[in-house]
Amino acid sequence: MINTAFDISIGSNGVIKGLIKAREVVLSGLIEGHVACEKIEILPGGKLVGDLVCRDFVIEQGGKFIGQRHELTEGGRVLSMTEALDSSEHKRLLEFAGLKETDSEEDGLVFENLDRMER
Repeated sequence: MINTAFDISIGSNGVIKGLIKAREVVLSGLIEGHVACEKIEILPGGKLVGDLVCRDFVIEQGGKFIGQRHELTEGGRVLSMTEALDSSEHKRLLEFAGLKETDSEEDGLVFENLDRMER
């Protein structure tokens, strides 16, 4: 598990299996697991296999993403597609990303960013 408030870069020979939480992620290697970040950029040869919670998402030609993305909005809300994950894995990803599940009449099921709520 990597949990940092800074940016990280995974080089072309880098392999990470597990959870990653960072400000920005630049990926040339392989990540197998869940990622929570403000921005991710998958470069040519980079591959992410797993679920992703992020605001900005860039895949350059030759980069690959296999999984499900939950978009983090400016207000710290994330629209849910929970049926794709089993409930324990879904809760684990939300907790790791610092998000809390709530119901909203406007948007359906959304998540609130706990870091922003505590401020």
